[in-house]
Amino acid sequence: MGKRQIKHLKTKYIANNITLYFHPEDHETANIVESACLRSISIIKETWHLSLSKRCCIYIMTSWIRFIFQFAPWYVRIYYVFYYFSWAEHFRKIWPDIGGWTLNYATRTVIGIKSPRLRDIKDINFNIGKIIFTPESDINKHIQHIVCHEMTHAFCASLKLPMWLNEGIAMITVDKFFEKMTVAKKPLEVMSMFSQKNRIAGYKNLIYMKPEEVAYNYLHGYWITRYLMETQPELLMEILSKKINEWVLYSKLTLSLNISQKNFWQDIDNKVTKYFSY
Repeated sequence: MGKRQIKHLKTKYIANNITLYFHPEDHETANIVESACLRSISIIKETWHLSLSKRCCIYIMTSWIRFIFQFAPWYVRIYYVFYYFSWAEHFRKIWPDIGGWTLNYATRTVIGIKSPRLRDIKDINFNIGKIIFTPESDINKHIQHIVCHEMTHAFCASLKLPMWLNEGIAMITVDKFFEKMTVAKKPLEVMSMFSQKNRIAGYKNLIYMKPEEVAYNYLHGYWITRYLMETQPELLMEILSKKINEWVLYSKLTLSLNISQKNFWQDIDNKVTKYFSY
C-alpha cells in the first residue's frame, strides 16, 4: 500500500516509507500533518534513536469504520468481517473520545488523525485529553500534538512496549515538540490515584475503563518514563534499543532502581513522587 492510490483519496509521500492519505477537503490539514510529521521524525530520531521498521500510512480520517477497513491488510479485513460484532462496538464507543489512532499490522503501521471537519472535534479538548493535558484552543496545535504522539507510537511499534512506557515515550516526545510540558497533573496527584501493588493497565483493558481511568493510566506512564529519562537515561535507551521480553524489562528496572519485583509499582511510585516533589 506504500505507493498505492486509494479511490477518492489524495496522496502525499512525506518521507521514505511514510505516505499520507486524505480527502480533497482536508488539503490544508494535510499540510499541517505533513509539517508536524517531519518535525516529529527529527525529534524521535534525535531523542530516542528510533527508526521505522515498516511502512507507515497516515490517514486523515472522517470515519472509524473506513479507517479500519481501507487500511488493514486483506487477511485482517476477513477477520474484521467475521468478528465484526466483537470489536465494532468498542471502536464506535471510543470514537468521540479520541483524536488519533495507531494500528500495528505485520507489514505496516497505520495512523489515523481525525479530520477537524468533523463535528466532534470542534471541542478539541476531548474527554480523556481534558484530564491529561493543559487546555489548548488552537486547532492546528492540537493536530500537531496528535501527529507527534501517534508518529512516536509508529516508531516504537516493533518494540512491543508495555502501555505505560509506550504512552510515556509519546507524551514526552510531544513535550519536546512544543518545547514545554503539556500534561496538566503533577506526580503526587497522579500517584495518589494509583497506590497499588498490581501492574497498571494494558491496552486490552482500555475497553472496560472510563475516560478518567484511561487518562490516569497515561499520566502514570508519563511520570514514570520521565523519571527514567532524567535518572536512568542509559537504561531507558537500552530498553528502546531492541525488543525485549517484558520479564527482562522489569528485571532490569528492579535491579537498576533497587526496588522489589513484588512491590514494583508501589516502590516506583514512591521514587517518582519523591523525585518530583519540588
